[in-house]
Amino acid sequence: MATSKATHWTAFCGPCSIVEQFAKFVRPDLSKEHRDAENLDYMLGIGVPDGYAINGSDWRRGMAAKFDLILRVYEVQQEPSAFSDYTIDFANRFSQEWDCSPNSVRELVKGYLPSNPHLRDHLQRSPALSRIVYNSLI
Repeated sequence: MATSKATHWTAFCGPCSIVEQFAKFVRPDLSKEHRDAENLDYMLGIGVPDGYAINGSDWRRGMAAKFDLILRVYEVQQEPSAFSDYTIDFANRFSQEWDCSPNSVRELVKGYLPSNPHLRDHLQRSPALSRIVYNSLI
């Protein structure tokens, strides 16, 4: 399995909490992308200490992160000029491992939309996601 964003971020930044805190306020989208990648990595066993296992909370965070990253990748694929080269590279790598196709996104959204107010807010703020949901509900 290919390494994810978390691995690339760590290689670039190392343990530099100042940069992470700065990014949280200046580029909250990149900060969330990074946290999501870390949560997904952890769910998949990357970063879990030897002899330990993940718990239910780790699994739920990882699944939510996977869902959010699939949405993020779909947005990047629809409007790459709105994103940095770094995010585009991550989106390309991520989509090689996970299905981020319009049909997949449509099915994910339809399955989770009724019970997820966070998703509803995200869809309203994203032109790319709004289009796919609007077209699938017609």
